[in-house]
Amino acid sequence: MSRTGRDTLVIVPAHNEAGTIGDVVRGASAHPVDVLVVDDGSTDDTAARARAAGAEVLSLHPNRGKGEALRAGFGVASNRAYARVVTLDADMEHDPAEIPRFLAALDAGLDVVAGEREVYRSGGRRLSNRFATFWYRQVDPRITDTICGFRGFRTEVLARLAPPDRGFEFEQVLLLEAVAAGLRLGFVPVTVRTAAKTGVSPLDLVQANDAFDRWIVGNVGRLRLSRPRRLFLALAARAGLVVGRVLRLVLARRGGRGQGGT
Repeated sequence: MSRTGRDTLVIVPAHNEAGTIGDVVRGASAHPVDVLVVDDGSTDDTAARARAAGAEVLSLHPNRGKGEALRAGFGVASNRAYARVVTLDADMEHDPAEIPRFLAALDAGLDVVAGEREVYRSGGRRLSNRFATFWYRQVDPRITDTICGFRGFRTEVLARLAPPDRGFEFEQVLLLEAVAAGLRLGFVPVTVRTAAKTGVSPLDLVQANDAFDRWIVGNVGRLRLSRPRRLFLALAARAGLVVGRVLRLVLARRGGRGQGGT
Protein backbone atom coordinates (compact mmCIF):
# COMPACT_ATOMS: atom_id res chain seq x y z
CA MET A 1 0.00 0.00 0.00
CA SER A 2 1.21 3.53 -0.73
CA ARG A 3 2.33 5.77 2.12
CA THR A 4 -0.85 7.87 1.90
CA GLY A 5 -3.29 5.03 1.33
CA ARG A 6 -4.18 6.36 -2.14
CA ASP A 7 -4.18 3.80 -4.94
CA THR A 8 -3.09 6.01 -7.86
CA LEU A 9 0.29 7.59 -8.59
CA VAL A 10 0.52 10.39 -11.14
CA ILE A 11 4.00 10.50 -12.67
CA VAL A 12 5.22 13.70 -14.31
CA PRO A 13 8.61 13.49 -16.08
CA ALA A 14 10.11 16.98 -16.24
CA HIS A 15 13.20 18.69 -17.60
CA ASN A 16 13.51 22.47 -17.15
CA GLU A 17 9.77 23.05 -16.75
CA ALA A 18 9.87 25.53 -13.87
CA GLY A 19 7.33 27.78 -15.57
CA THR A 20 4.56 25.18 -15.69
CA ILE A 21 5.33 22.37 -13.24
CA GLY A 22 3.54 24.03 -10.34
CA ASP A 23 0.29 24.29 -12.30
CA VAL A 24 0.56 20.65 -13.42
CA VAL A 25 1.11 19.44 -9.85
CA ARG A 26 -1.72 21.53 -8.42
CA GLY A 27 -4.06 20.39 -11.19
CA ALA A 28 -3.24 16.73 -10.62
CA SER A 29 -3.49 17.11 -6.84
CA ALA A 30 -7.12 18.20 -7.20
CA HIS A 31 -7.86 14.47 -7.59
CA PRO A 32 -7.41 11.75 -4.92
CA VAL A 33 -3.95 10.78 -6.21
CA ASP A 34 -0.31 11.06 -5.19
CA VAL A 35 1.93 13.08 -7.49
CA LEU A 36 5.54 12.18 -8.28
CA VAL A 37 7.63 14.54 -10.40
CA VAL A 38 10.67 12.85 -11.91
CA ASP A 39 13.08 15.75 -12.37
CA ASP A 40 15.26 14.61 -15.25
CA GLY A 41 18.44 16.60 -14.74
CA SER A 42 16.86 20.06 -14.75
CA THR A 43 19.16 23.06 -14.49
CA ASP A 44 16.40 25.42 -13.35
CA ASP A 45 14.23 25.27 -10.21
CA THR A 46 11.75 22.71 -11.54
CA ALA A 47 12.30 20.46 -8.51
CA ALA A 48 11.82 23.26 -5.95
CA ARG A 49 8.63 24.48 -7.58
CA ALA A 50 7.24 20.95 -7.82
CA ARG A 51 7.84 20.41 -4.09
CA ALA A 52 6.31 23.78 -3.26
CA ALA A 53 3.19 22.76 -5.17
CA GLY A 54 2.91 19.57 -3.11
CA ALA A 55 4.58 16.87 -5.23
CA GLU A 56 7.17 14.34 -4.22
CA VAL A 57 10.28 14.76 -6.38
CA LEU A 58 12.64 12.09 -7.62
CA SER A 59 15.77 13.69 -9.11
CA LEU A 60 17.87 12.08 -11.84
CA HIS A 61 21.32 13.39 -12.76
CA PRO A 62 22.39 14.01 -15.44
CA ASN A 63 19.51 14.23 -17.90
CA ARG A 64 18.70 10.66 -18.99
CA GLY A 65 15.75 11.02 -21.35
CA LYS A 66 12.01 10.62 -20.99
CA GLY A 67 12.11 6.84 -21.14
CA GLU A 68 14.47 6.61 -18.18
CA ALA A 69 12.40 9.15 -16.24
CA LEU A 70 9.22 7.13 -16.79
CA ARG A 71 11.00 3.88 -15.95
CA ALA A 72 12.14 5.37 -12.64
CA GLY A 73 8.60 6.50 -11.85
CA PHE A 74 7.18 3.10 -12.73
CA GLY A 75 9.65 1.56 -10.31
CA VAL A 76 8.34 3.75 -7.49
CA ALA A 77 4.74 2.85 -8.33
CA SER A 78 5.50 -0.87 -8.33
CA ASN A 79 7.58 -0.81 -5.15
CA ARG A 80 4.85 1.03 -3.26
CA ALA A 81 2.07 -1.19 -4.63
CA TYR A 82 -0.06 1.51 -6.22
CA ALA A 83 -2.91 -0.05 -8.17
CA ARG A 84 -2.91 2.52 -10.97
CA VAL A 85 -0.49 4.91 -12.65
CA VAL A 86 -1.22 7.97 -14.77
CA THR A 87 1.51 9.77 -16.71
CA LEU A 88 1.32 13.26 -18.17
CA ASP A 89 3.72 15.91 -19.43
CA ALA A 90 5.10 18.77 -17.38
CA ASP A 91 4.51 21.57 -19.92
CA MET A 92 0.72 21.86 -19.41
CA GLU A 93 0.05 20.39 -22.85
CA HIS A 94 -2.14 17.86 -21.02
CA ASP A 95 -5.02 19.02 -18.86
CA PRO A 96 -4.80 17.43 -15.38
CA ALA A 97 -8.58 17.84 -15.09
CA GLU A 98 -8.87 14.92 -17.53
CA ILE A 99 -7.11 12.42 -15.25
CA PRO A 100 -10.47 10.84 -14.24
CA ARG A 101 -11.00 9.72 -17.86
CA PHE A 102 -8.00 7.41 -17.55
CA LEU A 103 -8.99 6.14 -14.13
CA ALA A 104 -12.50 5.34 -15.36
CA ALA A 105 -11.12 3.42 -18.35
CA LEU A 106 -8.80 1.40 -16.09
CA ASP A 107 -11.65 0.70 -13.68
CA ALA A 108 -13.70 -0.52 -16.65
CA GLY A 109 -11.14 -3.26 -17.26
CA LEU A 110 -8.40 -1.88 -19.51
CA ASP A 111 -4.74 -2.51 -18.69
CA VAL A 112 -3.24 0.37 -20.69
CA VAL A 113 -5.05 3.56 -21.68
CA ALA A 114 -3.52 6.17 -23.98
CA GLY A 115 -4.68 9.65 -24.83
CA GLU A 116 -5.96 10.34 -28.32
CA ARG A 117 -5.56 13.86 -29.70
CA GLU A 118 -7.51 15.38 -32.57
CA VAL A 119 -4.90 18.00 -33.48
CA TYR A 120 -1.24 18.45 -32.79
CA ARG A 121 1.18 21.40 -33.08
CA SER A 122 2.45 22.15 -36.58
CA GLY A 123 1.62 20.61 -39.92
CA GLY A 124 4.98 18.82 -39.91
CA ARG A 125 4.40 17.23 -36.54
CA ARG A 126 0.84 16.31 -37.51
CA LEU A 127 2.12 14.63 -40.68
CA SER A 128 4.77 12.76 -38.69
CA ASN A 129 2.17 11.53 -36.21
CA ARG A 130 -0.13 10.33 -38.98
CA PHE A 131 2.75 8.50 -40.64
CA ALA A 132 3.63 6.74 -37.38
CA THR A 133 0.00 5.95 -36.64
CA PHE A 134 -0.43 4.31 -40.05
CA TRP A 135 2.35 1.83 -39.32
CA TYR A 136 1.27 1.17 -35.74
CA ARG A 137 -2.23 0.43 -36.99
CA GLN A 138 -0.73 -2.29 -39.18
CA VAL A 139 0.30 -3.88 -35.89
CA ASP A 140 -3.02 -3.25 -34.12
CA PRO A 141 -5.95 -1.19 -35.47
CA ARG A 142 -6.82 -0.11 -31.92
CA ILE A 143 -3.84 2.27 -31.94
CA THR A 144 -5.04 5.76 -32.81
CA ASP A 145 -2.27 7.92 -31.30
CA THR A 146 1.31 6.78 -30.81
CA ILE A 147 2.97 9.83 -29.25
CA CYS A 148 0.62 11.25 -26.60
CA GLY A 149 2.26 10.94 -23.17
CA PHE A 150 -1.03 11.24 -21.27
CA ARG A 151 -1.61 7.60 -20.30
CA GLY A 152 -2.94 5.27 -17.64
CA PHE A 153 -1.74 1.83 -16.52
CA ARG A 154 -2.69 -0.91 -14.15
CA THR A 155 0.51 -1.12 -12.13
CA GLU A 156 0.53 -4.92 -12.21
CA VAL A 157 1.22 -4.90 -15.98
CA LEU A 158 4.20 -2.53 -15.87
CA ALA A 159 6.66 -5.39 -15.43
CA ARG A 160 5.52 -6.71 -18.83
CA LEU A 161 6.21 -3.35 -20.48
CA ALA A 162 9.98 -2.92 -20.35
CA PRO A 163 11.32 -1.53 -23.64
CA PRO A 164 15.05 -0.68 -23.46
CA ASP A 165 14.62 2.72 -25.10
CA ARG A 166 15.72 5.74 -23.09
CA GLY A 167 14.20 8.74 -24.82
CA PHE A 168 11.11 9.99 -26.62
CA GLU A 169 10.65 6.67 -28.42
CA PHE A 170 10.05 4.78 -25.14
CA GLU A 171 6.37 5.66 -25.10
CA GLN A 172 5.81 4.47 -28.66
CA VAL A 173 7.59 1.15 -28.23
CA LEU A 174 5.66 0.61 -25.00
CA LEU A 175 2.47 0.38 -27.09
CA LEU A 176 4.05 -2.37 -29.17
CA GLU A 177 4.97 -4.26 -26.03
CA ALA A 178 1.39 -3.93 -24.78
CA VAL A 179 0.06 -5.42 -28.03
CA ALA A 180 2.61 -8.26 -28.05
CA ALA A 181 1.78 -9.07 -24.42
CA GLY A 182 -1.92 -9.34 -25.23
CA LEU A 183 -2.90 -6.57 -22.83
CA ARG A 184 -6.26 -4.84 -22.90
CA LEU A 185 -5.41 -1.57 -24.67
CA GLY A 186 -7.68 1.40 -25.23
CA PHE A 187 -7.72 5.12 -25.98
CA VAL A 188 -9.60 8.09 -24.55
CA PRO A 189 -9.94 11.53 -26.17
CA VAL A 190 -7.87 14.29 -24.59
CA THR A 191 -7.57 18.02 -25.02
CA VAL A 192 -4.35 19.36 -26.52
CA ARG A 193 -2.90 22.56 -25.16
CA THR A 194 -0.12 23.67 -27.50
CA ALA A 195 2.98 24.23 -25.39
CA ALA A 196 5.31 27.17 -25.95
CA LYS A 197 8.16 24.80 -26.66
CA THR A 198 8.81 21.14 -27.28
CA GLY A 199 11.70 18.98 -26.15
CA VAL A 200 11.34 16.82 -29.25
CA SER A 201 13.72 17.44 -32.16
CA PRO A 202 13.62 16.12 -35.76
CA LEU A 203 16.32 13.65 -34.75
CA ASP A 204 14.09 12.37 -31.93
CA LEU A 205 11.35 11.69 -34.49
CA VAL A 206 13.77 9.78 -36.72
CA GLN A 207 14.99 7.78 -33.73
CA ALA A 208 11.39 7.00 -32.77
CA ASN A 209 10.73 5.62 -36.26
CA ASP A 210 13.97 3.63 -36.06
CA ALA A 211 12.86 2.22 -32.71
CA PHE A 212 9.61 1.00 -34.29
CA ASP A 213 11.53 -0.62 -37.14
CA ARG A 214 14.04 -2.30 -34.82
CA TRP A 215 11.25 -3.62 -32.63
CA ILE A 216 9.41 -5.06 -35.62
CA VAL A 217 12.54 -6.75 -36.98
CA GLY A 218 13.24 -8.36 -33.60
CA ASN A 219 9.71 -9.07 -32.39
CA VAL A 220 7.32 -9.43 -35.32
CA GLY A 221 6.95 -13.13 -34.51
CA ARG A 222 5.33 -12.21 -31.18
CA LEU A 223 2.43 -10.47 -32.89
CA ARG A 224 -0.87 -12.25 -33.46
CA LEU A 225 -0.95 -11.46 -37.17
CA SER A 226 -1.22 -13.44 -40.36
CA ARG A 227 2.03 -14.62 -41.90
CA PRO A 228 1.68 -12.26 -44.93
CA ARG A 229 1.12 -9.28 -42.60
CA ARG A 230 4.16 -10.18 -40.50
CA LEU A 231 6.26 -10.53 -43.65
CA PHE A 232 5.04 -7.18 -44.96
CA LEU A 233 5.91 -5.45 -41.68
CA ALA A 234 9.33 -7.08 -41.47
CA LEU A 235 10.27 -6.02 -45.01
CA ALA A 236 8.96 -2.49 -44.48
CA ALA A 237 10.86 -2.19 -41.20
CA ARG A 238 14.14 -3.20 -42.79
CA ALA A 239 13.61 -0.61 -45.51
CA GLY A 240 12.73 1.95 -42.84
CA LEU A 241 16.01 1.35 -41.03
CA VAL A 242 17.91 2.14 -44.23
CA VAL A 243 15.96 5.37 -44.68
CA GLY A 244 16.50 6.23 -41.03
CA ARG A 245 20.25 5.81 -41.38
CA VAL A 246 20.28 8.27 -44.27
CA LEU A 247 18.12 10.79 -42.38
CA ARG A 248 20.38 10.63 -39.33
CA LEU A 249 23.40 11.40 -41.50
CA VAL A 250 21.61 14.39 -43.04
CA LEU A 251 20.54 15.72 -39.65
CA ALA A 252 24.01 15.21 -38.22
CA ARG A 253 25.46 17.39 -40.98
CA ARG A 254 22.92 20.07 -40.06
CA GLY A 255 23.80 19.82 -36.40
CA GLY A 256 20.57 18.15 -35.26
CA ARG A 257 20.53 16.75 -31.75
CA GLY A 258 18.06 14.56 -29.91
CA GLN A 259 16.58 15.79 -26.66
CA GLY A 260 15.04 12.57 -25.42
CA GLY A 261 11.62 14.11 -24.92
CA THR A 262 11.85 15.59 -21.41
